[in-house]
Amino acid sequence: MTRYVEETMQASKTTAVLWVSLSLMAALLAFEPKSSAAEENKIRLQWAFGALTGPEDDPALVSIEETAVLRSGDRMKIFFQPQTDCHLYLFYQSSQAELMVLLPERGSGSRTTAGTRMMVPHGSDWFRLDEITGIETFYLLVSARPLENIEALCNNLSAASVASEREAVGRQILSEIHRLQKYRRTLTADAERPIRLGGNFRGLTEQGQPELPDISKIAMEISAPDFYSRTFTIDHR
Repeated sequence: MTRYVEETMQASKTTAVLWVSLSLMAALLAFEPKSSAAEENKIRLQWAFGALTGPEDDPALVSIEETAVLRSGDRMKIFFQPQTDCHLYLFYQSSQAELMVLLPERGSGSRTTAGTRMMVPHGSDWFRLDEITGIETFYLLVSARPLENIEALCNNLSAASVASEREAVGRQILSEIHRLQKYRRTLTADAERPIRLGGNFRGLTEQGQPELPDISKIAMEISAPDFYSRTFTIDHR
């Protein structure tokens, strides 16, 4: 009887040790995917919003971080280079409250792979402020996952054939942007710092004319959990 009890107690101890080991292993396995998933959803992005102001033949490059006062004839350009795969959305609202989708471009998806350099507008083109003054706004949204409501509304805006329809869908897009900004307010950027790159901002073209600045030289890098948003307000005078 005593031997049986001893054997039973020994077996119980072995079972208990095995159960504790399995429990610890399960806890570690359960914890690791969360950490990996969080790392996968991390957003890192370099961006720059530059404006050329002043004389046409000798403009000054100004970095726009949130607000800026610009004048008719001034030029603007935006640069993006994600360090992680992400989904990019960029909207422009004119002083007449007309909303335009700048990114994703029509026929293209929102997904942008890490390392892709993007200029808006493309190449050597720049946005130029016309004679119609007022408040003009750019909305930037960056997400680790597709923003399905935003994408559906972008499709609706592309399909809208009359002005009243476009205005209605534009209001819906703005409402969704504001909802996302409010709902995800806690998911602000962990870090936001300027990137200082070497070299000159400008050079000379083959014809000897001043070359327009490379705005990537004034880029800022952000890091955020899985969503990032920024609104740029231009006081066009």
